[in-house]
Amino acid sequence: MILPYAEELARRLALPVMLVQVVSLSMPVTLGGETAYLWTAGVELEKRLDVFTTGYLSGIGRKMMENGITANWDVLHGRAAEAIVQRAKGDAATLIVMATHGRSGLGRWRVGSVAEAVVREAQVPVLLVPPRASCSESG
Repeated sequence: MILPYAEELARRLALPVMLVQVVSLSMPVTLGGETAYLWTAGVELEKRLDVFTTGYLSGIGRKMMENGITANWDVLHGRAAEAIVQRAKGDAATLIVMATHGRSGLGRWRVGSVAEAVVREAQVPVLLVPPRASCSESG
């Protein structure tokens, strides 16, 4: 889980945290080396996902604030990597902290890697945390 890393960095560096979740209602399909995005859901589902995701992020943000960390949150839309990079530019982010799914080989080729695209496109440092990593409280 990525949250302990973000909290620890925010605490030690006295930085605010911006929690984001990207809601994407499209499915990537690769045809002849080009990726097209097929829309798979309607406006009603998008509204429901926004409400659910906002509630989820606000719960995390409130817990962070109870622990003395300045936190805000937002639900983004579109392609995940592009949305994250654009938000970081708009907020003058200092650091992007994100989890990876840990895919490699054929799985990564087939679905792409949001983390890889963010690392490639972001203009700030990116901390990637693999699925089995743990954050321990140490001096």
